[in-house]
Amino acid sequence: PKSFLNRFTKVYVEALTADDLVSIVATRFPSLPKALVEKMVTFNCMVHEEVVERRAYGQIGSPWEFNLRDVFRWCQLILADGYAVEEQGVGKFAETIYLQRLRTQSDRIMLSKRYKECFGNSIWGREHTLFLSDRSVTIGGTTLKRNLYQPQTTASDRPLVVEPNLLRSLIRPMHAVANCINKNWPCLLVGPPSSGKSTVVRVLSEICNMHLEEISLTPNSDVNELIGCFEQVDAAENEKVIFQCLNRIHRIVSQVLLQDPAQIKVLGKIYASHAYLHEVLLSTASSSMKSDEGLKPAVQQLLHSIDDAAKICPEIMSRCGNDIELARNRLNQNKDIKGIFRWVDGILVQALQNG
Repeated sequence: PKSFLNRFTKVYVEALTADDLVSIVATRFPSLPKALVEKMVTFNCMVHEEVVERRAYGQIGSPWEFNLRDVFRWCQLILADGYAVEEQGVGKFAETIYLQRLRTQSDRIMLSKRYKECFGNSIWGREHTLFLSDRSVTIGGTTLKRNLYQPQTTASDRPLVVEPNLLRSLIRPMHAVANCINKNWPCLLVGPPSSGKSTVVRVLSEICNMHLEEISLTPNSDVNELIGCFEQVDAAENEKVIFQCLNRIHRIVSQVLLQDPAQIKVLGKIYASHAYLHEVLLSTASSSMKSDEGLKPAVQQLLHSIDDAAKICPEIMSRCGNDIELARNRLNQNKDIKGIFRWVDGILVQALQNG
């Protein structure tokens, strides 16, 4: 209602000029040469004018906005590169911030021409390469850490063993996604069906040996699937979480405790405790810890063996600390859970917290 709007004082804020942008960026990133900052701001203003104001190109996928945030992210990628800042090398980051956002090849050609007018060289640069080592994967100069052990899955205990199927045409989009992952930036992949959107993400997860959580959204999907909701605590669900945590811990320690005879001896105890728990599960008609008195002691025995292993190998706590704590908390919560409701985070919140 107008009576409500009239209570606010309207303040008009003019858009930042090019001089304002140069001053802000130079203050925020003093290590970058002033001449380079001026060219970056000039390029950003030129793209904004042609795409947003004049609509000369880039209308597929519009509306767009090219502002101070894009220049900031461009500067962050340049400084994170670790090499000397040169005008010849900043194009590969402009490709991530600007070029990969446009949808058609003709629009990208127009933008690359504007970049060449400002910097005197091509935005495309040399062909991106993919290099894998035991501890990292490098895509076009962007390095992602690899998980040395089988991924700690949440929805499935199946390790990622599928050989990546990577097309050369997807290297550049994958480089842009890798930059977003390194900087914890939200990334939205847009394209027609069968263009490789899912393939890019799946290949990245496979070559980094990390678990990928997928969820399909439809017009009938509820926001609670992403954010979470209150759910009544169920004993069966609680015990399922405990067993999933124990299985993940068992898989990780099997790969960690191989350095010396002392670790191998403790690993044998963990194997024995895990085998005993498996035998108890097979010998009982119900896997409920309330109905079977031998099940809970078997779980506690396995957790005790894992604690012993963590004392001689601190890496176990760094790899499995969250699962150990979660299993122990759920085991204590399993005493009396009738009529209790608790908040369960949705898949999006879990990704923001643990991704």
